[in-house]
Amino acid sequence: PMCLAQSTVKINGTVIDGLTNKPLCRANVIVEGSGFGSVTDQRGYFEIENLLEGTYDVTASYMGYAEQIQKNVRIPKDQPLRLHFKLNPMVIKMKAVEVSAESYRQDANPNVYVIYKNEINRTNYSSVGEILDRVPGIEVQNTGAAGSSKKISIRGSQTNQVLVLLDGIPLNDELGGDADLSQIPINIIEKIEVYKGGHSAGFGSGAVGGVIYITTQKTFDNSLKLNTSYGSFGFFNAEPGWSGKIGNLGYYFAYNYIQNDGNYPYSYEDSKGHLLHENRINADILSRNIFAGFNFVSRGHFISVQAQRLQSDRGIPGKIHAWTAYARAKNRQDIYGAEYQFTRPKWHLYLNCRYSNSANENMNIFPPDAELRYRRYSQWHYQYMMNNYILQNKILYKPQDWLQLTLGYSGRILEYRDENFIPFLKPPINAANEKSFGVYLHQEWNVNVPQWHTGIALSPVFRYDEMELGNGPKGRFESQWSPGMGCFLAAGERHSIFLKSNISRSFRVPTLADLFYQDVRIEGKPDLAAEKSLNTEIGLGIRLAFWGKVNGEINHFSQQVEDLIVWRMGSYEVFRPFNTDAEISGREYFLEYSTPNEDIILGFNYTLLEPLNKTENLTTHNKILPYRPQTLFKASLSVFYGNWHGSVFSRNVSKRFVNEANTKEMPPYHIIDVDLSWTNTISLIELTWKLTALNILNQDYEIIRDMPLPKREWRVGLSLKI
Repeated sequence: PMCLAQSTVKINGTVIDGLTNKPLCRANVIVEGSGFGSVTDQRGYFEIENLLEGTYDVTASYMGYAEQIQKNVRIPKDQPLRLHFKLNPMVIKMKAVEVSAESYRQDANPNVYVIYKNEINRTNYSSVGEILDRVPGIEVQNTGAAGSSKKISIRGSQTNQVLVLLDGIPLNDELGGDADLSQIPINIIEKIEVYKGGHSAGFGSGAVGGVIYITTQKTFDNSLKLNTSYGSFGFFNAEPGWSGKIGNLGYYFAYNYIQNDGNYPYSYEDSKGHLLHENRINADILSRNIFAGFNFVSRGHFISVQAQRLQSDRGIPGKIHAWTAYARAKNRQDIYGAEYQFTRPKWHLYLNCRYSNSANENMNIFPPDAELRYRRYSQWHYQYMMNNYILQNKILYKPQDWLQLTLGYSGRILEYRDENFIPFLKPPINAANEKSFGVYLHQEWNVNVPQWHTGIALSPVFRYDEMELGNGPKGRFESQWSPGMGCFLAAGERHSIFLKSNISRSFRVPTLADLFYQDVRIEGKPDLAAEKSLNTEIGLGIRLAFWGKVNGEINHFSQQVEDLIVWRMGSYEVFRPFNTDAEISGREYFLEYSTPNEDIILGFNYTLLEPLNKTENLTTHNKILPYRPQTLFKASLSVFYGNWHGSVFSRNVSKRFVNEANTKEMPPYHIIDVDLSWTNTISLIELTWKLTALNILNQDYEIIRDMPLPKREWRVGLSLKI
């Protein structure tokens, strides 16, 4: 994915065999005296991040080879330094070196947050949604216990304005535009990148609120792994995995199984103010996911083939006073892909082609003797299916150390069809298709002034997209430009200060439901305008290196949204989409302290949000947009002691209005979660024991109105690696 600001990578390069010139995979590269290091991938490539400017000795080592040291390597403030190592075969005796990447970090790009797999592996997270709940500026719209549907809002965006990509493949449902983050197996994830704000310049349509880019594993070691956990409300999770290498061929197989009864107690008040106690029923989940990957590396060529199947069967319990005790949703998605990369000193070629097929069946069929309260909604039973064909390619060219050019293309063909299983009822859309393509040019200009310890980076990008959507005789053509510009200015050596800014234009084409959906009292609008936004951001930060490390940032952001798509009850009690305008602005404050050995990390972040409705309707003009908290405070404490790791995470969410007139609201809530893990080794088996407690204060709270969430949850887990 593309960044619009300065990278935090300070050293990159390759490690190769001095005799054959073949890349050495899993060679160790250490920056002496800094505590930072990296391990090379299948191409012999490595990156080391977050180093302070200065002079270091860098060592490359590999079992069976003589180590090589490059002394007095000068690390500049802004421009990454490229090093090349050629190791000569030699019988040597040395202790194995294990280097782990930094866990959570905030990138120098003001809108990017990266989560690495080693942080994920230490916890009992059950879904990507739980992982992202810890990220500043993000609210996960949860509907139940572990395994339940989880959708994401970034800085007050709608959930269908966040583009979720798995190795470049959109996971957003084309019918409504949302992506369910509970469907992605955690054990295949290498890292998660969170891009805040509009990023259509890099990713095209749908990235108005932000992007979640999930990268699966591409480098495999010889190991057998098993992650398993058990918890409250009948939760059980098992994730076996097996990976290895045969010559230049690597392989990986993984399976993910999640089961949860999901039935938990809750309380609510009826229309007369009486407190009632119920059990949340029909909230179960059964998920089975399979993943297989193969790659081949030879002389700068990298080939990867992957196949995945994601499937789930879950209940839809409904809302208080509108229970749907018999509603079910069955989802299946198959993804097949191939990736090719070719690397040379000054340029890099990347090709990615993917095919996905999905089927989603939804039903609410209740028996004749069902209780009256379970029959408030009429019965439904329909299915919709999609085929996605995606091609992506890009070329990176670096003619000079201060300049990098990226030229990219992405194209997609979507085929959609649905059917209604209720007699005498027509399918809501029947058949639809979409053809789209986008081209972009991204430039990175870096200028460094060593004598002043100052550097500046500029990142202009230009993108053009075309889309053609059709539904029988109805159709439309859409074209959009998405320019952007990022700037990063840094000064200082041991202690530093930096200024960063970003301006871009983003858009989101209406979904198939927005345009073509036709059902009883539900009606799409084929002439609905696409959402467009102008995004601006400026940030100021400091990095201090005394008594440990202190990182602090203040970011101000603003998003002017034109033709925001909202669904409302229109004339004749028909539910329709409408275009309106909105303005979402706010500030983010971030402060983190870590001890010299990083055995204690303490972090705070506070988001102040002002999401205003700019409709011409006087009763709702300048009102707060529904379901957007105006303040969001998160705090975390991580402690590392020997083989022990413990963390405490707290989040405070303010009240949220549930209607456009701001006459009804949901109360604020405060949640505290605790994680504890311990790792030990028995013979050749590495064991990690885990304990997680969620909502330890036992709070009653809701994120979606009338959808109560469980109180205290707990999980115990065990990870095994051979």
